[in-house]
Amino acid sequence: MKSNIKIALAVLIIAISSSFTSDKNDGFNVTYGVSAKDPSQIELRLKSDYTFTYQDYSVSSQKIEVEGIYEIKNNRILLVSEGEQIEFHSRWRIVADGAVAKSRNGLAFYTLHRKS
Repeated sequence: MKSNIKIALAVLIIAISSSFTSDKNDGFNVTYGVSAKDPSQIELRLKSDYTFTYQDYSVSSQKIEVEGIYEIKNNRILLVSEGEQIEFHSRWRIVADGAVAKSRNGLAFYTLHRKS
């Protein structure tokens, strides 16, 4: 009898504590990029509906413009493009309280700063 009361009480406590947690996990609504004077015009725009746009004009003959969806896991962003399979920086790490996005693709390291 006492064990049934303890189990019921434990279930009640778990139900009450989980009712106060938020399931809402909005995405980011931010744009990261290089300075306006940089000719590469690299820009990563993350929207709160988990969509993104990415552009990289560092190689003028192979301009990259990609859009799609993204996933967030432990301050890491995984970009999944829709359409063509173009090689681009698809894994980003958000640091400095969201002010900086960093990526490495082979030997190319990118650091983008939050635009205001």
